[in-house]
Amino acid sequence: MRTGKSKYIPFNIYALERIASKDLGSDKICSIRLTVDSPCEKWFEISDSTNQSSCIVKIPFPSVEFYRVENEVHTIDYLRQNTTLPVPRILSHCSHSENAVGMEYIILEPPLGRSLDEVWNILSSNERKGYILELIDFKLQILRLTSDKIGCIYKKSTHFAVGPLLSFLEHDIPECGPWHTLDHYLHSLAALYLSHLKSRKSSAHDTPGHFPSRLSKVAIQKFLQVAPYLQPPKDLCKFVLHHPDLSLSNIYVYEGRISCITGWSSSAFQPLFEAVQPPKCLQRFDGESIEATLLRKLYYDKITPLVPAQFTSPRLDFFRQLLRLILSHASPKGLSCAIVDIVEHWNIFRSNTEIECPITVSKREKRKTLRCESLPAVSEVIFDHNRWEVPIEDMVYE
Repeated sequence: MRTGKSKYIPFNIYALERIASKDLGSDKICSIRLTVDSPCEKWFEISDSTNQSSCIVKIPFPSVEFYRVENEVHTIDYLRQNTTLPVPRILSHCSHSENAVGMEYIILEPPLGRSLDEVWNILSSNERKGYILELIDFKLQILRLTSDKIGCIYKKSTHFAVGPLLSFLEHDIPECGPWHTLDHYLHSLAALYLSHLKSRKSSAHDTPGHFPSRLSKVAIQKFLQVAPYLQPPKDLCKFVLHHPDLSLSNIYVYEGRISCITGWSSSAFQPLFEAVQPPKCLQRFDGESIEATLLRKLYYDKITPLVPAQFTSPRLDFFRQLLRLILSHASPKGLSCAIVDIVEHWNIFRSNTEIECPITVSKREKRKTLRCESLPAVSEVIFDHNRWEVPIEDMVYE
């Protein structure tokens, strides 16, 4: 299994075949086909010739041994016990590499039907609406699953437990979760950002086209100072289960119903203001059709009774984008641009008109942080919010 341009991690395909054969109750495997070859994992479809059955074998990239497989397996188990979501059935798994295969693996029953990604363009408007309504119902069930901590789902003895976030475990930082408060999570997020800065090649002196890492460090410190004033109300900060990749390729349909939802390896308990956002398959994009806009409005109409109305405010939109920028380590310059925007447009961000901005920016910071593309300007976020999220009352489905 390749993990980079110059690395190759071998595993025993014959041992994998024997384990899959046992799971399928078969005497002979007739085919092994690679179906997914991504930087994160490989998928194999294994079929037998005895009872015409098959299974899917997932071999994850070994960046975080134990935790990745354990999180996916126990999240699916947790959902099976607490919701009516159609989730994959796991036949067997191993969360360490000290086995006959030489790698961690999960063996699942293949999803029934085809992914929405394959059939979306041939469906009628009513069929698409039907699937989206069913997905919204499942999304509401997920949002009702709460925890007192931010983190991924694991199992401790016989009980489910919330533990470290996978995205943090991949980096050398002291605090990977779980977190009992949003403030503690944000401080760890800042540490993750600084850890990424250290891994970047940097010079002691500014060079053309190089954004000074010391300004990025200053920006993350100022973010922590101003974050308490940007956070949404407490009722939007409770921790709920979140599937960040509800894309069409992770939703399978069969005979007019959603038959399986996959992609649970990156799920975790997250703040409601982040989890309540439309699923990936309903997020807005330039050039989208009127139907896509209506489907997203349908989502908002169905979700609003569960959450406070403030979850669609421009201020919160900017805060979400700011957190994603930090988590993705997209651009050191982008965070500094955001800090300058916050200072210059403080009247938009402050919840109390009597509170002055707790941070300032120097002329040098402003000069070094000319507008970049990593994060939209405040004015762009407000324009984008008003352009896309204003209810379109005159546009309805027949």
